[in-house]
Amino acid sequence: MAIHLAHLVVCLSVSLSFPAWSAVQCETDTISAVRDAGARITMVKGRLFEPLGQDFIDPSRWRPQEQITICAEPPVPLAPSAPFYKLTNLSRGETLVVLDVKDGITRVPLN
Repeated sequence: MAIHLAHLVVCLSVSLSFPAWSAVQCETDTISAVRDAGARITMVKGRLFEPLGQDFIDPSRWRPQEQITICAEPPVPLAPSAPFYKLTNLSRGETLVVLDVKDGITRVPLN
């Protein structure tokens, strides 16, 4: 009984630590352009994303006019202000973790 109660307390404390992320925040958009061999994905609504390292998905194969779902990711402890998102390409069934490039925050120098 004591072990189950301790497990419940740990689970409760973890879930209460992230109350704002209990509901995932998503929107849809369409790819406008894929540039720099997939290092930059521009959306029709004007957002610019940089994919983070991916093993099996090649973002350079994504094409303009493909429909995308954009979901906000919870803050990462080592980079709490970095705007991370998951892009899901509905045409291909592929998902990338990306950084939203805004206010000059970027991993790759802008051309």
